[in-house]
Amino acid sequence: MAYIKVENYGLAIQDATKAIESDPSYAKGYYRRGTAEFALDRAKAARKDFRQVVKLKPKDRDARARLAACDRAVKEKAFAAAIQSEETAPLSDTYDPNALTVEGSPSYDGPHPAGGVAPMTEG
Repeated sequence: MAYIKVENYGLAIQDATKAIESDPSYAKGYYRRGTAEFALDRAKAARKDFRQVVKLKPKDRDARARLAACDRAVKEKAFAAAIQSEETAPLSDTYDPNALTVEGSPSYDGPHPAGGVAPMTEG
């Protein structure tokens, strides 16, 4: 739990995994690993651990609340991925200024991007 308090989630996951390996019925190990996974935005992995906590301790309200939060996060992420499309992408992602072509008018005599001035044409 100390690693979680100082936000060292990688070490918290390693520590909890070792605790689970030594005692697979240790609910706190799953709880701590799930908490660290959720903090790292790994809701699917956290959900798996919180399901195990709820299985081991069915009356634990906090574990049930965290499991519900994981479920919501997984659903929100799936929904965001489902609605992401070419149409919803920002214009800056789809705009290519090099693809623009400017058709020159023979009567234009102003500056040009390549430098200089357009030659005068009779018109």
